[in-house]
Amino acid sequence: SGGFTTQVVLGAGLNKVKLVIGSKVIEQNITLNREPVDLRATLTWNTANSDIDLYITDPEKFTCFYSNKSSSNMRLDVDNTSGYGPENIYVTKVKKGTYTISVKNYSRGEGTEATIYVFINEKLKDMHKVRFTGSGQTITVSNYSF
Repeated sequence: SGGFTTQVVLGAGLNKVKLVIGSKVIEQNITLNREPVDLRATLTWNTANSDIDLYITDPEKFTCFYSNKSSSNMRLDVDNTSGYGPENIYVTKVKKGTYTISVKNYSRGEGTEATIYVFINEKLKDMHKVRFTGSGQTITVSNYSF
């Protein structure tokens, strides 16, 4: 049929989305009406049929991830289990202390390269790339102190 669907992670406010098909480019502005968040991490990866998971651990050692999707101030709102991503966790009203961002090769991700985008106050702060070499491997991406 020529159709497809994909998930797109949006930040608060105006988002510019670009779709490129061959030489054709379609651009669309999309506004997300919600309060800005203090911290957001978005994960993508480069393999199909793989499940790479995103984790954020807060200063009180609570971890937000696929089997614990929300707390009072953290939420996993996009969870992809079939390849490429995205996965997304956002934090509202950060607590004082350190947040740790990690990724895990949950299944079929050996050799996969993952990219993690970290946003602070809705602005891109960092982009990290990691490569998984083993099954079940967890990699600490970075720590952020508030």
